[in-house]
Amino acid sequence: MLFNTYLFAGCFLPLSLAGFALVRRINRTMAVIWLILASLIFYSWWNIAFLPVLLISIAGNFAASRFILRTHERMRLGVLTAAIVLNLAALVWYKYLATLLTTFGIPILQPALPLGISFFTFTQIAYLLDCHSGLEAARSPLDYTLFVTFFPHLIAGPIVSARDLSPGLSGPNGLRPTAEDFISGGTIFLIGLL
Repeated sequence: MLFNTYLFAGCFLPLSLAGFALVRRINRTMAVIWLILASLIFYSWWNIAFLPVLLISIAGNFAASRFILRTHERMRLGVLTAAIVLNLAALVWYKYLATLLTTFGIPILQPALPLGISFFTFTQIAYLLDCHSGLEAARSPLDYTLFVTFFPHLIAGPIVSARDLSPGLSGPNGLRPTAEDFISGGTIFLIGLL
């Protein structure tokens, strides 16, 4: 689903915002779950077959981040290195391996490319590096999943750090947008469409 389609602007975005406004009145956790579900539907719209790739990536990187934050320095570096290698291996598999092998005369079918794999992979690598550097604290599984999947940046970037996105998601006024936020966001959206 592209941002400049009638489906997104006329259906998905209004339903997502209306649902968010309703469940946010219940509590923050319900709002986070709503945004995650909306983001997963958004991601799956192109090809639901790649949803497991995204979810496995989130689960693996969340587990690695927890381990990095809870263990001593030498183990943290080993886990960080292994997690980065696994992230990059998935990226190479989906984006670059077929091209590399073909240039060396080894024909191989290019696997279908999961939407936004570079964005969500590098976003999570940056998060792991922040955890290792002590710039990031532990997040709940829901907050981490929302950070990675949040549909406005999931497939088109930019690659953001959790620190940059956190004030809007979990700060003192997190997930409590004001009328000014909606006006500002709507203006930016319209500029992007034009």
